Amino acid sequence: MGSKHFSCAQKWLLVSGLLFIFSVLVHPPAFSAACWLDHFEGTPGVQPSGWEDETNNADFNAEIAYATANSLATISRTSDDTWGKVLSQNHTVDVSLYPMLGIHIAGLSGAVSWRVGIQETEGSWQHWFLQDSSIDTGTFTYDIAAVTGWIGVHNFKVEIIVEGAGGEAIEVDYVEIYGAGPSPTATGTPTPIPTNTFTDTPTPTPTIEGVAWLEGFDGAPGLQPAGWEDETDDNGFNAEIAYAATASRAVVSRTGEDTWGKVLSPGQNVDVSAYPYLEINIAALSAAVSWKLGIQETEGSWQHWTLQESSLSTGTFVYDLGAATGWGGTHNFKVEIIVEGAAGENIELEYLQIISMPPTPTPTPSPVYTDTHTPSLTPTEIIRLGWQEHFDGVSGQQPAGWEDETDDSGFNAEIAYAATASWAVVSRNNDDTWGKVLSPGQNLDVTVYPYLKIYIPALSAAVSWKLGIQETEGSWQHWTLQDSSIDTGTFTYDIAAVTGWSGTRNFKIEIIVEGASGENISVDNLEVYGIGPEPTATATLTDTPTPIPTNTYTDT
Repeated sequence: MGSKHFSCAQKWLLVSGLLFIFSVLVHPPAFSAACWLDHFEGTPGVQPSGWEDETNNADFNAEIAYATANSLATISRTSDDTWGKVLSQNHTVDVSLYPMLGIHIAGLSGAVSWRVGIQETEGSWQHWFLQDSSIDTGTFTYDIAAVTGWIGVHNFKVEIIVEGAGGEAIEVDYVEIYGAGPSPTATGTPTPIPTNTFTDTPTPTPTIEGVAWLEGFDGAPGLQPAGWEDETDDNGFNAEIAYAATASRAVVSRTGEDTWGKVLSPGQNVDVSAYPYLEINIAALSAAVSWKLGIQETEGSWQHWTLQESSLSTGTFVYDLGAATGWGGTHNFKVEIIVEGAAGENIELEYLQIISMPPTPTPTPSPVYTDTHTPSLTPTEIIRLGWQEHFDGVSGQQPAGWEDETDDSGFNAEIAYAATASWAVVSRNNDDTWGKVLSPGQNLDVTVYPYLKIYIPALSAAVSWKLGIQETEGSWQHWTLQDSSIDTGTFTYDIAAVTGWSGTRNFKIEIIVEGASGENISVDNLEVYGIGPEPTATATLTDTPTPIPTNTYTDT
């Protein structure tokens, strides 16, 4: 039996009619249900109907197929890139009625993470991340309408991304789009909770509540924390750990010529059935560094497990040791912290602990930055575009009107259309630490079009980006709209507020890439726009002088 797909428009017409009849007769409560549910019931190895993967597009770098287990699909990485994606069939949905997306991630292979997004299939083909990189399993729900700002009917596809090496995979139990009321219950599938935008898998009740080990990093600045191992203990470790000048922090620094280094915690002897969770706080990162986290077994086979793949994020992170290792009962191990970057790059740790249960609430990945600067639209207002660059062109070619290293050797960066549709890649290309590209020149009334929006869908491992405005008149002044960032997502800025401008101005948009040669960022969409109806043209007043009567001169 293949996947079951339903027409949202047909379903809503039917449901609306029934509701009207019932409301007249018995005044029942409001009802809404699933608009679309794919429960992945099909022949193992076959691609689910309507889904797109590498068989449809060679650049997708991932494949989806029914799994051997009933009601599961496997999404696998297929090539040498670091990530791949699959797309659901297109959906035409009234998101005011069906605003929720639910997904159940049933399993992950050893070193893989996943994301979920929405790919608009109308207008600008904009993309939104609903879930940033995650190594969690369980049931997750998201409010599509809240993330996108949509109301009414929209066309889109669901995008599932797998991050990891070729062969890594995730298992998905179901995906659905549904409304605020009860959804049809699929066999073996928990009903999503529509009021939560992110629902994690319920935490097992611990046998004992408490802390098995806590490292708070309180010590004299510059000294190695007691029991830790670094390059002073093994010169192959290529990293050092020391108490920081900031109270209750430690700094882990790269020290050698290699591209990465590690430090090891004091040995732990822990009952992971009672204390299954490892919590770490990454307080700060230097400019061009990433970090990883692992467990090094110190018994038997000295096996290693990666808890966290390369990350540029800071904050508090919690990992389930039992789930990652398959352990139960007491085990001996050390915590391994890896720093990736050039010599001198470093990360700062606030604390590290092994606990019986995660903190409440469990930290979740930081939400994608959304348009916090954009005023809300009233029913009578519209978005009006002053300029838009959607980067549709031949892969590898420089977008028309843009300036980069090919135009000025001091720019130290290049821009080109990407293989991914509607993306451009801005890359560093020499030994400096940063480079820039400039947009085509704009001549716009910033009173009418005050907002600049940019969508950054992806970054390479050790890169940050900035955004600015370069005036191309008068003093050629520069303003920074966005300081160094390692975030992805949609960002909006008020040009008029930052610059103090009003009326028509001439300027270019400056995109800066910070990192080593070869580091890059992807840009999906760039636009300058305003809110409200187009300005009403002012009638031109033509002053026609009154003719002066001609006097006929008569010579008498």
